[in-house]
Amino acid sequence: MSIRLKKRLTALLVLLWASSASAAQLLEVRDGAVVTARISGSEPNRLVIRDGRIHRVWGAEGRVVLKPDSDSGQVYLQPAEGWRTRPFSLFVKDEDGGVYTLVLMPTDMPSETVTLIRPERTRVVDRRKAVAWETGQPYELTLLELVRNMALNKVPEGYTQAEIGREIRLWQEARLVLVSRYTGGRLEGEVYELTNVDENKVRLEEQEFYRDGVLAVSVERHELAPGERTRVYLVTRGDER
Repeated sequence: MSIRLKKRLTALLVLLWASSASAAQLLEVRDGAVVTARISGSEPNRLVIRDGRIHRVWGAEGRVVLKPDSDSGQVYLQPAEGWRTRPFSLFVKDEDGGVYTLVLMPTDMPSETVTLIRPERTRVVDRRKAVAWETGQPYELTLLELVRNMALNKVPEGYTQAEIGREIRLWQEARLVLVSRYTGGRLEGEVYELTNVDENKVRLEEQEFYRDGVLAVSVERHELAPGERTRVYLVTRGDER
C-alpha cells in the first residue's frame, strides 16, 4: 500500500492494517430513497433506527423471518430458506411515518447490526472538535492520520461516518463502489472498494483517482488479478462553512 499527497508529500509512512472484521453498518436513509446493506445469511441480524423506533417492516414476506422487539423499537431478522444467498428488498416505516427502502444482501458473515440514520435527526457535526483534531498536528500528518482512521474503521474526534454503498461508473474494467464517507471540519474522507471485473490483470496508480479537491490518495493494492478487489482511500477538502 502507498499514499500519494498532491504537492505536499514525497515520502510517506507505511500504515498498519487491522485484521478484517465485521462492523455495525451505519446507513443514511431518506424517505423514498433506496439503500443497500449486508446481512448474515445464516444468523439473526438486528435492524435499528438511531434516535427512533421502527413501527413496521414489510414487503419481503416469505423471504425473511421478522421478530419485532416492541420494547426497544428494533427488529431482528433472518433470511428464510432459499433466500440466504439471494438479495431481496423490504420497506421500513419509522414512528414518524417515514418510509425507507432497503436492499438486503445476505452473505457468509456473522450476525450484523444495521443502523439507519436519518440525516435530519442526526446531530450536526461538532465542527469545533473536528477542526481542533485537524489542526492539532502538521498538515501532512493529519492527512495520513485520517487515512489510517478510515483504514481501521475509526471515526476521528468531531467527525461523522456514513455508509453510502453507491456504485461509481469510472472504468469498464473495474467496479468501483463508494463504501463510506467521513465528514469533518475542513476535510472529508472517502472509502472505495474497487473490483477487477476484466479478464486481465489491472495495475492501479494513485493519480488515476485524483480530481479537483482531492488532497491525498491511498491504494491498498496496486495490482489486481481478475476478480480481486482492493480498498482506495481519498481525502478531500470539506465544506468551508
